[in-house]
Amino acid sequence: MATARQQQRLASCHSMGTSCQLTSLPCGMRLNVTVQADGTTCNSSSQPKAVVETAPCIPTNVAATLNCTSNIASITWHSALGATWYLVKAVSSQGYKTSCNNTVTNCDIPNLQCGQEYSITVTGMNGVCMGPASQPVTLVSAPCHNTGIQASLACRTNSALISWTPGNGTLSFNATLQSFQDPQKHSCFTNGSSCNIGSLPCGQHYNISVTGYGQTCSTCSKTLVTLDTAPCPPQNVSAIVQCDLGSVLVSWNPAVDASQFRVELESESTSAISSCNSTNTQCSIAHLPCGERFNLSVVALRGSCQSQPSSDLSISSAPCIPQGVNGTVDCVTNSAWVSWDVDNGAESYTVLAVRDDGQNSTCSSSNSTCNVPDLGCGRSYTFVVTASNAACLSPPSNSFQLETAPCALSSIMVVAECHSSVIMVQWQRARSGKSLYIATAEDQDRSLLSCNSSTSSCNLTNVQCDKEYIIIVAASTNQCSSLRSPPYKIRTGTTINIMSYPSNKT
Repeated sequence: MATARQQQRLASCHSMGTSCQLTSLPCGMRLNVTVQADGTTCNSSSQPKAVVETAPCIPTNVAATLNCTSNIASITWHSALGATWYLVKAVSSQGYKTSCNNTVTNCDIPNLQCGQEYSITVTGMNGVCMGPASQPVTLVSAPCHNTGIQASLACRTNSALISWTPGNGTLSFNATLQSFQDPQKHSCFTNGSSCNIGSLPCGQHYNISVTGYGQTCSTCSKTLVTLDTAPCPPQNVSAIVQCDLGSVLVSWNPAVDASQFRVELESESTSAISSCNSTNTQCSIAHLPCGERFNLSVVALRGSCQSQPSSDLSISSAPCIPQGVNGTVDCVTNSAWVSWDVDNGAESYTVLAVRDDGQNSTCSSSNSTCNVPDLGCGRSYTFVVTASNAACLSPPSNSFQLETAPCALSSIMVVAECHSSVIMVQWQRARSGKSLYIATAEDQDRSLLSCNSSTSSCNLTNVQCDKEYIIIVAASTNQCSSLRSPPYKIRTGTTINIMSYPSNKT
């Protein structure tokens, strides 16, 4: 028979032999066990023979909390009757086991493996027995760190694709980009293993972290991964067309986020592209075709990315040498009309006329003709045409020459001898030019005599004595004839000086 200290009878058993089993004893009790012999008519007295401790009761109100930083589980419970100390066991979903024990009603379990779900039980112990385990409670440890973080950049859009290998126990993720130059954090959230962050500013150096969120805790990636966005477009781009060299020198402000620069020059008419590369802040492109307009832009390069182009800058190369140059003399005004083929690369044209004594005359035009006025009479001029635009002057065209209209004769001398059939006509020839002079004599019968010369005199032959002749002298070139002098009369056998009207400008 088993009784409690209060002499309350708790259990009994009967046996014909020397042993029997007491069942259904209460937990956590210290019991007195006595044996009484029963006879036919009398029973022996009951004397305590032994003290028995039953197994401790089941611990109740078991609770578990996790320190996310240290991954230590703190377990608490209510005390169990009959327990002198407690054993706490934790078994993970992958079979990992750990435990702790204590004489009080709390215990810390260190070194939990990350990303595991643990089943935790508490068992009461005394010096003799282990009590039944408590109802298990579940605890999920902090998620494991994400690994294999990679980043790639879409250069045109400055969008970053971040990917990783998820750590065990991670349910969602946050990828974050942070730069010292950019005060704004850029992030994306996902339940998967990659996400995209778009519209990043140019010229930034980012550190990348991926935070994984578990059931109760989060962990940040340990490996440092960086990403450089595409460089910013070059600023303050300027261009100087080097007309004599047929090249353009391009410069821009320095950019610290670029390792190299490329200048591109695109022809508006042919779309052909010329380029040059530089590691500093200027670059020259040579062999520009004449008479072209170009759109110029500069891009910055870093790694495998290039910036957006700088703002377009329009430039023009030197105009081409004028072609199809031709000219004629206006005999009435003694000016020269010069023409040429218009070229798209030119904004204006200048005609230079150089006289045989070095004196210059010019005219300018924005179309295909130009008139050089007030040329000297009886002169040889060399003409060239140059084209110009806002930046450059073309080389001169092929030259050509023109003779202006001859000057009027300043004086004429006629000598006739009666016994000779020759009249000598003299004049003062022009100081330059290649005029041909023609002397003509007409008698009263309207018979004509003539002679010509490129010098200062010629002889009229077959002259008859004692006749009256009207003599005129005129000069001519390939383009023009001078005005005829007024008629002058002479009778053969007489010497007379004949003065013409005043000469033209020379």
